[in-house]
Amino acid sequence: MNENVNRAMGELVALGAIHPYLLADDTIELRPSPASPELSQKVAEIFERAGLRELEPWVWGVPQADKVD
Repeated sequence: MNENVNRAMGELVALGAIHPYLLADDTIELRPSPASPELSQKVAEIFERAGLRELEPWVWGVPQADKVD
């Protein structure tokens, strides 16, 4: 597991108001979405520190480069 993903999971769990789920490809699914602006800001800061980006709604991870054939 990516160390940044692991650290982000720990910080998200510590918030207590949301439930992060680690998916098989080292992405994090977050349900429910943060209910307050303050919580949203904390979540955004955690993902930013970990270098993770929103890949699709409620799923964050490390973007992978497009493969060239």
